[in-house]
Amino acid sequence: MDDQGALALVQKYGKPLYNILKITGPFLLSQSKTAVENYSDFKLNKVRLEAISILLQEEAKKIVEDRSRLREIIMNTTGLERIRAQNDYNLLTKELNKLSTVDRVKDFIGDNELIENDKEIEDSWIDKFNQLASSLNEEWRKKLLANAFALELKKSGSVNFIMLNCIASFDEKTFRMFGFLINASIRMYEVNIFPSDDGKRAFDINGEKHTLNEIIYRLSHLNLLNTSSEGYIDLRNQGEKETYLRYGRRVLKMRYPDLTVPPVHLIRMNYFTSLGNDIAKLYARNINALGNEYFDVFLREAKNKQYIYSEIELPEELHEELGN
Repeated sequence: MDDQGALALVQKYGKPLYNILKITGPFLLSQSKTAVENYSDFKLNKVRLEAISILLQEEAKKIVEDRSRLREIIMNTTGLERIRAQNDYNLLTKELNKLSTVDRVKDFIGDNELIENDKEIEDSWIDKFNQLASSLNEEWRKKLLANAFALELKKSGSVNFIMLNCIASFDEKTFRMFGFLINASIRMYEVNIFPSDDGKRAFDINGEKHTLNEIIYRLSHLNLLNTSSEGYIDLRNQGEKETYLRYGRRVLKMRYPDLTVPPVHLIRMNYFTSLGNDIAKLYARNINALGNEYFDVFLREAKNKQYIYSEIELPEELHEELGN
């Protein structure tokens, strides 16, 4: 069976694998030909991605060798020949960046996870991803893009163009600031929140001191945070239903005491925007002292404002499933 025949089978029976091929190109087809008689082998999982990783690294070595030869030409020629060599060198650099990003996708797939998405990723999405992965080669940005691609492989439409553009607009300082705030934020279902704090309070982020006001300003400017005066946890219409706030395995279970209690008993908060919550999913979240401090603030607020509340611990198995 030729490459086109193998590619057609992959496109029909293994959309996730085909989505990888759309980005990396035909040199991965050897990975597919071994399964042409059994479409179930077109599955995409950790093992298959690790095998693909080996092929990506081999291709990257060839590109590095080709770039080395082009570098010699650039140094030892002039005129049109030198310009052509420089253009080819730049194209190979972009290809190297892209393959390096795709190689990291395996890091965001669970050991026992099977990607069974039966939809093909839109060509426009692939084009945008290729553009970003080829041009932006910082290690931290590669990880965000690789995780974004992993999410899109699992479920087409999970990562929209706004999210991709946001990743492109980050500088490293803003990326670190957002990661710092994600680690300290409290989960209220799918929304990340944190309590009011002294805006002049300074934090060490990647070896530099930044005030909370500076952090909030930068992240609000990118539409990642909503810090309007209307930021309150409002449970008055929840009736007997309880609301849960979570930080790691710590869970605050609470409900509003009585509808006759005035609104002054609402709990003030800052919260991530929809975009901020979406981008936060691409980060690896770590528990820290500030997050526990912020959780304690909400715990005290619930107590002081006479909420019906209790702190419980999330079962370990459920924590492993949900993560931090």
